[in-house]
This record gives sequence, C-alpha cells and structure tokens, in this order.
Amino acid sequence: MEKAKLYKRAVALAIDLLAMVVLSWIVVFGMSFLTAPFVGSESAFGQFMLKSMNILILLVSVLFQFLYFGYFWSRPHGQSVGMKLMAINVTREDGAKLGFMRAGLRGSVGYWISGLVFFLGFIWAIFDKNGEAWHDKIFDTRVFEHPYDPYGSLNYPAPRPPTDAGPGMN
Repeated sequence: MEKAKLYKRAVALAIDLLAMVVLSWIVVFGMSFLTAPFVGSESAFGQFMLKSMNILILLVSVLFQFLYFGYFWSRPHGQSVGMKLMAINVTREDGAKLGFMRAGLRGSVGYWISGLVFFLGFIWAIFDKNGEAWHDKIFDTRVFEHPYDPYGSLNYPAPRPPTDAGPGMN
C-alpha cells in the first residue's frame, strides 16, 4: 500500500475538525440552557455553577473527540469523514484495523501531543522517512492511500450495458 500524501492527511484532519466543531457547537448550545439562569449571578452558588458547567463543556468536548475518532477509525475501513473524502485510511503498522481504544486515544491524546509545541508532532511527518507524525509513532499506526471504491463498499455488482432495447423498442 502507498502511504498517504501529507496534504491529504492535512485536508482530512481539517474536515474532521470542522465536523467536530459544528457538532460541538450544537452540544454546547444545548448545554448553555443549563447555565443561562446563572449568567450575571454574583452569588457563590451561581459562580460555582457557571465554572462547573464550563468544566463539563470542556470534558464533553474532549470525550466527543475521543468518541469521534474511536468510532470512525475502528470501523472496518479505518476512515473518518475527512479521510473518506480524501481516500485515505489509518491502520496499525502491520495492516490490522485499529481497536476502539487505540483509535480514540490516537485521535485525542495523540493529536494533543503532536500539536502541543507549535504542531511539531505534525510537522515531523514531513521529515520522517516513513511520513509518520508523533501520534503515528506513539500508537503504532500508518496512514495509507485507500483504494477508490465507486460503490462505497456495498459490494454491488458492476453495471452491465443492456442486452436489448426492451419491449416495444426496435
């Protein structure tokens, strides 16, 4: 298998981050109704509730990132939404699919580590002989070009031209 080009990986990540931001906004908007009664409150309880909800929103965002990548990358094709659009997939180094825990940790903790200091972990892939970022090295993964499947892996038979013009057509 051919390793994925870095620009495809970057575009796929941008698409995934955009999808997560939109979905997170929806969740945060829903949760904001819980904090509305305490906005502008100067009571100790009101301030406590606002801080607690902010922490809860942060935890939900972190959990959402873990679940998003954990779910998509542990599926049979190892593709998130962005990876599917860019025709790339992530597997273990030996070609096996990722388990849910490894996939979720790679997409959350691994990405945080790679982006921690000026995104050096992502930039590392440019100079690495195998094109691996830090999260790939930590979680023993590779990103490959995914063979294009025009039928979306639904195993439909290939279309065939009609053998006749049909009834009443001469």
